[in-house]
Amino acid sequence: MARKAKKPPAPADTGAWLAPTLVCACLAGLAGLLYLKTLGHGFVYFDDNVFVFENPAVCRGLCWANVKWAFSNLGQQAYWQPLTWLSLMLDSTLHSLDPMGFHLTNLVLHALNTGLLFLFFFRATRRLWPSAFIAALFAAHPMHVESVAWITERKDVLSALFWMLGLHAYLGYARRPGPAAYGLVLAAMILGLMAKPMLATLPCIFLLLDYWPLARFRFAGPTRGPGASPLAAPTSRLILEKLPLLALSAASIIMTIVSHPGSGITGSAPLSLRLANALISYPIYMGKLVWPSNLAAHHPFPDSIAAWKAAAALALLLAATAGAAWLGRRRGWALTGWLWFVIALTPTLKLNQFGLWYSTADRFAYLPYIGLYLAAAFAAADLLAARLSRRVLAAAAVGAILALGLRAFIQLDSWRDTEALYARILEIHPKDAFALNNYGNALRAQGRTNEAAKMFEAAARNRPGYALALYNLGLALQDLGRTGEAEAAYGRALDIQPDNSDLHNNLGVLLMQKGETERARAHFLKAQALNPKDPKAFNNHGLLFMNENEPEKALELFARASAMEPKSAARTTNLAAALARLGRTGEACAALQAALKIDPDYSPAGRMLYLIRCP
Repeated sequence: MARKAKKPPAPADTGAWLAPTLVCACLAGLAGLLYLKTLGHGFVYFDDNVFVFENPAVCRGLCWANVKWAFSNLGQQAYWQPLTWLSLMLDSTLHSLDPMGFHLTNLVLHALNTGLLFLFFFRATRRLWPSAFIAALFAAHPMHVESVAWITERKDVLSALFWMLGLHAYLGYARRPGPAAYGLVLAAMILGLMAKPMLATLPCIFLLLDYWPLARFRFAGPTRGPGASPLAAPTSRLILEKLPLLALSAASIIMTIVSHPGSGITGSAPLSLRLANALISYPIYMGKLVWPSNLAAHHPFPDSIAAWKAAAALALLLAATAGAAWLGRRRGWALTGWLWFVIALTPTLKLNQFGLWYSTADRFAYLPYIGLYLAAAFAAADLLAARLSRRVLAAAAVGAILALGLRAFIQLDSWRDTEALYARILEIHPKDAFALNNYGNALRAQGRTNEAAKMFEAAARNRPGYALALYNLGLALQDLGRTGEAEAAYGRALDIQPDNSDLHNNLGVLLMQKGETERARAHFLKAQALNPKDPKAFNNHGLLFMNENEPEKALELFARASAMEPKSAARTTNLAAALARLGRTGEACAALQAALKIDPDYSPAGRMLYLIRCP
């Protein structure tokens, strides 16, 4: 009798891969749909001008010269972030300066981050719905609006992409250690640090993941028998394998401290105030997790903090840590989640704060909140599920996501344009000098100089030591022809910052316009001495000599200014004017042709080329 043919083995349960894939797609779609309205938003005069639409390198797009600039631009406009610069340049190449293209990239990155976050926790825990809840909170929480809707915060969503990829790479390494797997972890961290130094805490997060859910610490679970973790390793090994990553973190921190540009605002907050602000920041962020109110692009640094508030915040921090440690003996997610939040938030606490800036920032919650999300998700799954039905729990989770998503959708309106942005900030902080000053800059750039002057006056009034607001007030009044008031504003600013070369230079220009030659010269000379690498004061001093019909002295100063800024058509044209005045027509024509090569549309060079009848 013929043997009955064996049936082919049953295929693997399709739910094992189909359900996570569908959930991942839905979560990424949720993140994308929520931020779809940003595609109709514009740029805002809140660093978008500095980093994007008025930045010459970004406007020119991707090219070899700009790639070199991205890697060598250290501390001129931001900390070292070459990958962020390159991504903005790529957008500029693909979309010109259409803000929709830049917003689209941020949206896509946030959607990718959401999907990758879900997949990581599902891969690490094999628990579908808690992992989905973590990612849904990440996708919809209104505290993340700033990171996604603000084009300048490309560094947040881009660095987070490499954070998520680093988590996946580390999971692969933990399960199958080897040089190639470790190399992927290193690569993800290096690329992430090249987008934003926030990834400096990632090695510590890896160590937390070793505790839970990976159970790589031998004391974290049974060492023998069926319950023992196959990934368990000696603690010394777990620490040693983080040392190369920690070295990268240390290098990034040092580079950030050395290179980060100053705020341009006088006065450093005392260490005691910075420490107090750091302490109270934790309960502020914790409160906004469950009640996201007073969301705005800027929260000013406080002038003082009551000692009892700092003490209460410290007590809360210690109690929460002790509680997480106690609960974490059986529920590892509690300790990992809490410490993830505490550690990842640490670099943002403004312990190095100088003068007037911000106390907390909504965007800083983008990665730290993941720790609280995972604690909430697994608390609901492990603790509440024992007392509540799954339907009730699911309904509560969906309700929370819908409520948060609706709040985020409303909050997006404050990023619609510059006016909406500052209206929102000043609604919450009506005397915020930083916001008033920045709004004034935006209005002045739009030609609304009278309104700008009022903003600068309000900023200087609300913050008497704010030299930058007085400097900007002087510029606005100078534009309006109110030279006496402008001079007074510059003088008040110089009383606060006597060694500010820009103030001396601008006051020199004002005095030159008024015909007060010797006073103007004194300020130009002071500006040159204070900042011998800045071409502005040399150029303006040269113009003064041209007005005095001393082209030889002017030529020397123009030559220095042009050497400092060789790609400036204006500097080269001034050099040509001095040469022409001295009768050196051939050299003047060559300089003008060089100026037009730099900028073919620079009309002063074209007119002069015609007037001196260059061949």
